[in-house]
Amino acid sequence: VSVDPVGSNALAFSVLCAGGAIRVTVTTTGRDRDFDGYVVTGTTVGFTNTVRVGPASTGVVGSFPVGATVQVTLGDLAPNCTATGAPFSVTVVLNDPVNLAVPVTCAAAPSSAILVGTASGNGIFRYFPGAPGTFQSIGTGEEPRWAPGGTGFAFVDGGLLKLADVDAGTIRSLDGSGSAPAYSPDPRRLLFLQFDCFFGCYFPNEIYYVDPASPTFAPAVALPAPDVTAFDVSPTTGAVAYISGNQGIAFEAYELRTANADGSGVRVLLTGRNPGGPDLKPRFSPNGQELFLQRECPTGSQPCIYIVRTDGTPPRVLDVRFRPLDWSPDGTRLLVVNATSPGVALSLISATTGQVVETLGNAPAQVLSATWRR
Repeated sequence: VSVDPVGSNALAFSVLCAGGAIRVTVTTTGRDRDFDGYVVTGTTVGFTNTVRVGPASTGVVGSFPVGATVQVTLGDLAPNCTATGAPFSVTVVLNDPVNLAVPVTCAAAPSSAILVGTASGNGIFRYFPGAPGTFQSIGTGEEPRWAPGGTGFAFVDGGLLKLADVDAGTIRSLDGSGSAPAYSPDPRRLLFLQFDCFFGCYFPNEIYYVDPASPTFAPAVALPAPDVTAFDVSPTTGAVAYISGNQGIAFEAYELRTANADGSGVRVLLTGRNPGGPDLKPRFSPNGQELFLQRECPTGSQPCIYIVRTDGTPPRVLDVRFRPLDWSPDGTRLLVVNATSPGVALSLISATTGQVVETLGNAPAQVLSATWRR
């Protein structure tokens, strides 16, 4: 049993050889759709069969005794999606599969506006609140980042940059390699890192950008700084904050710099030596006036969270051991990995005090990044 995306008779025939079958055609409308589809299960006395179908595709589930009444359900639905009319009762017949149309509607779900990226191979998850909250896989990939307006997001899959449209439920490859995608407020600029692969790819290159709407992958240099290891883009001005240095050597010197969108006006906001624990990944606040950075505490090598103002005034230090991932849309809280709670939870902490204000739930293993729709 497998997905039959074109409704061919060949697969239906192979199923019918052993009994009756049901051809299930799923259509999905609405927002925040499932990208990895659903599980169709058919059950009758003594028989249960399943097939995974895409959000807009056809699959054949069988084999069942001819004349049997089969209960058909749709599983792996996101909490904001419903299958109209489910469960379905279908009587199978001889020779021809019984056609079953299953409409799925997904409501706009602000509560699922957090995307979590995990280590390669574990996929991207959406967060849904509850007691506790849950995380549902929406497909393979890592390093998701919402586009301005929240109608889609960029991510990396197998080293390739890709774009997901949450309304259409589609994914498009940009046919080019890169990492750490981040959108400029200019919709024609999607920034990312590329690496020169000498001696095991330890030498980072400049920050590049492409036009996400372009049919061809033609990257251009956005910032002439050849030693960038992490960066972010201001959501208001397009300015760039980046780490210069920190190429994997213990206690190597690094600088946190900012620059205008065209690479001019470089300023050094912080300097240090990474003892090997902190993330050193800057992230701008929604108003573009602050950014956070996990780095060594002032009193030792343990990691603290620094809230750094872009005007160069002294940073605010949150003496907590959480790993920051993103800001809340209003800029008052930080989404963090909280390894001090039972399991490994995602929590919200105050951006002022560092105190935990809410625990969202146990996170998928190996959380590396997150992005909160604004």
